[in-house]
Amino acid sequence: MKREIIPFKPIQRCIEDYQHNLNMYLILDAAQVSDQALSFIHEFQNDSRIEFYSLFSGTTEGNAPFEVAPVLLLIHGLDLFNDERFNFIHQTWKDEQALNIVLSSLDLTQFVKKMKSYLTVEFPDGTQKLFRWFDPRIIKKINKILQDEQVDEFFQGIERWVIAIRNYQDVHTNQLMILEHD
Repeated sequence: MKREIIPFKPIQRCIEDYQHNLNMYLILDAAQVSDQALSFIHEFQNDSRIEFYSLFSGTTEGNAPFEVAPVLLLIHGLDLFNDERFNFIHQTWKDEQALNIVLSSLDLTQFVKKMKSYLTVEFPDGTQKLFRWFDPRIIKKINKILQDEQVDEFFQGIERWVIAIRNYQDVHTNQLMILEHD
């Protein structure tokens, strides 16, 4: 897996620069910004330009409230980024480490099935634990958590994964980390 750290770019520009002919999925770690996430979801719940899916739905964590789940945002048209009500996403991208841009050749059904399969992992002692891959603070260290063949399997069908990470040279700004599948 190729890793690159670049200067921060607004979310819309990242999508325009990297999407090409790939499907674009935004994944929000709603637990990090739960109150604002819930307000945002309610604000757009009847807007046909965006769909929300709790990735906990249909899993052992399925009863968890929407505001603590990994939420898949399916955007229909980049004009939504110009809607003033979309500022929550712009601010989260700029100031937090709670949003992922995933660019994939997988269609929605394949992508959701794949990502849900990684929510729970089994440890050698047989216990099952939640794997918070949807948290950018975890995904940036995935190569230290998983073995090489597990990383390859996790990123199969995913071309690029873009996250905002803390810039430790200037902690008031973020940088971008781009993970590309070889």
